[in-house]
Amino acid sequence: MKIAVLTHCNTKDNYGEVLQGFALQHYLRNRGHDAYIVRYKPTYQSYVKENSWVSLFSKLKYLLDIFGYLKARKNAALENKLITYNLYNNPQRKFDEFRAKYLKMSEEQYTSIEQLRADPPKADVYICGSDQVWHDSLSQINVAGWYLQFGDKRIKRISYAPSIGREIEIDEVELFKKYLSCLDALSLREKKVHKFCEDLGFKEAKIVCDPTLLLTADYYRNLFCVDADNVLVKPYVFFYTLNIQEKNEIFWDSIKTVIDENKWDVKSVGSSGYYQAKNIIPGSINILATVEEWIQLISNSKLVVSTSFHAVVFSIILHKPFVSIPLKGRYAKANDRVENLLDDLGLTSRICKNPDDMKVIIKESIDWQVVDEKIESLRQNAINYLINAGL
Repeated sequence: MKIAVLTHCNTKDNYGEVLQGFALQHYLRNRGHDAYIVRYKPTYQSYVKENSWVSLFSKLKYLLDIFGYLKARKNAALENKLITYNLYNNPQRKFDEFRAKYLKMSEEQYTSIEQLRADPPKADVYICGSDQVWHDSLSQINVAGWYLQFGDKRIKRISYAPSIGREIEIDEVELFKKYLSCLDALSLREKKVHKFCEDLGFKEAKIVCDPTLLLTADYYRNLFCVDADNVLVKPYVFFYTLNIQEKNEIFWDSIKTVIDENKWDVKSVGSSGYYQAKNIIPGSINILATVEEWIQLISNSKLVVSTSFHAVVFSIILHKPFVSIPLKGRYAKANDRVENLLDDLGLTSRICKNPDDMKVIIKESIDWQVVDEKIESLRQNAINYLINAGL
């Protein structure tokens, strides 16, 4: 079958984003399907009219928050510098080359729901997911594209592990229900969202694993990894920083003590997410790694420390000890997906919530045989969902 997948895959520096798209497409193509990724990069417009009371209230609230305004101005100046720096340097990561080599993508580039409806992707099946494709507010017109609100109604529509990373607002619920009702098969990634959908009446909704877990460790190693025994490097800790801005967010002082005690080196990579990528680890300049090199950096490390869901996933796949650092503040909702996965695998003790946890976690061993058995169970559950959905 011809399958069109709508997922985030336009990134210039987010490794998890491009690898989840890679994994789902490769799984489907290995099953004999003609799967491709739709290049959908929408601009955002709100349903809310500019002269509405909601818009007016929001503007007044913002203007009254003078401290927040001044702080935003200062942060914006730094953000612009980082954007310029990353635009100049990101080509060294060769994400475009990775996509050209490993992914089949649509020739058409869509920027709006209107374009998707006027000239819909040709397919027998549409899939939305994975990654946080349902994160943006439903007040944004073009978000409808991520819910497959286009094309012939006879085309089968499936969600595969879309992540939300927030709570659906009360004024979004009816539209959310309408969009989900158009899906022939509904699966999600977070348990809280699954429970929410069940409460809305979607009793057949399933929980499935991230698509990167559909492929085995050997699959990734055969494509990307250099054998660690052949890599002449000093033992190192690999830091992958994403969605954080300061070293204290990863308990740097605590982890540095462990690094010094073991005489380990440090290697770091930073990516853009909620914040622009920047150097955070003291004394370490971020490596502008290719996707293949990023996986090798995990594979050949002694320890991985990260705030990233996918850094945790690939540490597990490649049997690397890891420390998962939760996000704090307004982005803490994004922790659900990593907490759910680690709960399923019996690895919640790898979550570091305060500096004192660090040494305990690092000394703790992982029974990889038990973990692999649980991963295989998650993988088979996801495969069964896709098979039952006709794939």
